[in-house]
Amino acid sequence: MGRNDRLSSVIDWMTRAVTFVIVLSLVAGIAAAAVGGPLSQLGSGYGGLYGLGGLLLTVLALLVVVPAVVIVARRLGPGSRRRRRAVIGATGVWVIAIGYSVVAHVLDPCLNGWWDATSRIGSQPLCERFGSELNWHTRFHLLAHAAPAAVLLGGYQYILRRWGRPDGRPLHG
Repeated sequence: MGRNDRLSSVIDWMTRAVTFVIVLSLVAGIAAAAVGGPLSQLGSGYGGLYGLGGLLLTVLALLVVVPAVVIVARRLGPGSRRRRRAVIGATGVWVIAIGYSVVAHVLDPCLNGWWDATSRIGSQPLCERFGSELNWHTRFHLLAHAAPAAVLLGGYQYILRRWGRPDGRPLHG
C-alpha cells in the first residue's frame, strides 16, 4: 500500500468514525426531543448520550487523529500537498470534536438568558436548573450538541470532497 493509499485510508476512516458518532447522536437526540419520557435520559452526561458521543469524539481526535497525522506528516516531505491535506483533515476532526462539546453551551438559550425557567413548548419546559445554572432541559441536551456538530461535519465533508484524496481522486466515489 502506497503513501497515498495509507493517507486516504486514514482520512476515510476518520470521516466514517466521526460521521457514525454524529449520526447516532443526531438520531438519538431527535428521538429524545420528540418523544421525551424515558428517552429524555439520552441527553444526560457529557454532551448527552450518557457521555459516549463526546467521549468517542475526544478519544478519536486525541488518540487516533494526532498519532496518525504525526506519522503521515513525518513520512511526507515539508510543503507536501498530501501532508497539508492530512493536517487539514485532522484539524477538521478536532473542530468537530470541540464543536460538539462547546457550541451547544455557547449557544444555550437558557444560559444566555434568551429563555428562562418558564419557557415551554406546550407543557414541556425548555430549561432545567443544574446547580446554580439554568441550562437546556435534558430532553433537548443531546440534540443541542448533535445539531451543530452535524453542521460542522457537513462542512468538513464538503471540504474533503472538494479537495479530494491526496492522489487526486474524489473522496467518495
